Amino acid sequence: MDHPQNPRMQELLRLQRERQIRLDAVKAKTDLRADMPLFDVRYRFAQDTERDRIQAALAALPRDDAGAFDPAMLSDVQPVDPAAHHGLAWLVFLDADDAHRGIFLCGAADDIARDYKYWADISKRLLLLLGDWKHILILDGADSAVQALLPD
Repeated sequence: MDHPQNPRMQELLRLQRERQIRLDAVKAKTDLRADMPLFDVRYRFAQDTERDRIQAALAALPRDDAGAFDPAMLSDVQPVDPAAHHGLAWLVFLDADDAHRGIFLCGAADDIARDYKYWADISKRLLLLLGDWKHILILDGADSAVQALLPD
C-alpha cells in the first residue's frame, strides 16, 4: 500500500512537501524581519497581485536546457551601477532554497543593492524586477550588476 509508485502516497508526499515549504517560508520571512535593521521601514513582501505579475515575468525569462534561468541569453545587456536606480523594484532570490525562492520583496532598487550583504547569505545572484515591469537588474555581487530588457 505504501509503495512509492502508489499515486495516493505520491500525492500525500507532494502535499506534505508543499506544506513544509510554506512553513519554512513563514519562518524565513520572520528571520528576515528580525535579522535586518529597518526591514519594515525599507521593504515589504509582495502582494498577491504583484506575486502573479512577478511569476509571469519570471516565466518569460530565457532558460537553459536544464530549465534554469540563463542571463547570457538575454538581449541588450548593459553593465550598470545598481545604486543608481532609485525607483521601486521587486527582489527575487535566484539561487535560493525552496523556502526563499517564493519570497518576493518590494523596495527601492538602490536600498536592495546597498543591502546586498544581507541577501548574499540567501542567494548570491539576485534579480530585481524594476517598477516599469520591463527592465531587470541582475546582481552578482554588491557592486556588480547588469541591466536587461525583460523578454516579451
